[in-house]
Amino acid sequence: MTRLIQKSVNVSKRIFFRMEKWLYYNGWLEPSRLVLPDFLCIGSQKAGTTWLYENLRQHPDLFLPDRKELNYFSSKYRFFGMPLSAYSHYFQEAKGMKGEITPYENLPVRRIRFIKKIIPSLKLILIIRNPVDRMWASVLMYLVSAQKKQFEDISDKEFTRMFHEPDLFSRGDYPAILKNWRSVFPENQLHICFYDDLVSHPKQFLRDIFVFLEVSTEPGWSQFPVENVFNKSPEYPCPQHLRNYLKNMYYDSLKKLSQEFPHQTEKYS
Repeated sequence: MTRLIQKSVNVSKRIFFRMEKWLYYNGWLEPSRLVLPDFLCIGSQKAGTTWLYENLRQHPDLFLPDRKELNYFSSKYRFFGMPLSAYSHYFQEAKGMKGEITPYENLPVRRIRFIKKIIPSLKLILIIRNPVDRMWASVLMYLVSAQKKQFEDISDKEFTRMFHEPDLFSRGDYPAILKNWRSVFPENQLHICFYDDLVSHPKQFLRDIFVFLEVSTEPGWSQFPVENVFNKSPEYPCPQHLRNYLKNMYYDSLKKLSQEFPHQTEKYS
């Protein structure tokens, strides 16, 4: 299977593929000739997406590529460096309902509109996790797992610098995320679920997604790794002063979440 591009392409190719996207968006090219996914799990990062990928792959009526995160729509080098047919190639062998899992949650609205244009009936899955816990897990992933730093050597200044990284912060700003996706896709094409439910009732969490995807809810559970943990972040508790700092950063988001989802977010305070 062709691998997605890993590095920048030259300027002329970027211009060519940028024009290709414009032609698809304006109806000059017809995406119906391509094999595109029926559903996307758009995130969130560090909210059980690897667990979901490993479990959905076991369902006989679902197809997911061998590679979990294709990142086609989120990477400018892939989006503008490869044709849409290269993305389609990942689903050529699909039987049944096909989809992929990439944390696309904080895509800009113009990119979301493009997705809607080429796949109007697309189903979307968003897993919401306490923004404070999600940020802490992400920062540990980057600093401890990826950069191999010792937790004890990481200063508060370095933590807070990471907290303010725009990409990391926006992945936990769920009111903004929901506003953007809901402005393009109708509510009945969006399944909102919660990380706490995944942890406490994983089988029911998965069954609810099967219902949303309209596939069998009793596929034979013996092969499903519902109790397994995947892509686990380093386990270091967030110091209270940093937790308070994050709560202050996400104050507006937490308030809006508690208003829309009071039962699911009661533990976020």
